[in-house]
Amino acid sequence: MRARGFPKRCRLTRARQFELVLRRARHRAGRGPLRIFALANGLSGARLGLVIGKRAARKAHDRNAMKRAVREAFRLRRGRLPAVDVLVQLRGPAGRRELRGWLEELLDELERMAKERNEAMQGRQAGKGGKSP
Repeated sequence: MRARGFPKRCRLTRARQFELVLRRARHRAGRGPLRIFALANGLSGARLGLVIGKRAARKAHDRNAMKRAVREAFRLRRGRLPAVDVLVQLRGPAGRRELRGWLEELLDELERMAKERNEAMQGRQAGKGGKSP
């Protein structure tokens, strides 16, 4: 069985991509010091960008551990998320367990939003396809 990886095409890699999501995000939410921004990307799947600075954790190995935890949570859910660019920003200190819990809540919210939007789109399409009297 092949392990599911996290290839480069699943990541935001350029400053311009980060700026675009921050400026034009259609969905913004937060829990504690964690913020999530999402913007439709027109691609085949979701992509992730991370902003975790020294304010969140002074030591690089702590920041890297936080990034790994966020990437793993995103990787496991990527198939259920809509085609959006997701930017996760940590603005202050947080424990790994707290971070994981907040992230799960925010990704659940993003999934619900996508599901509701898809149902609304299907409802509109069904209304157009009906016979006129």
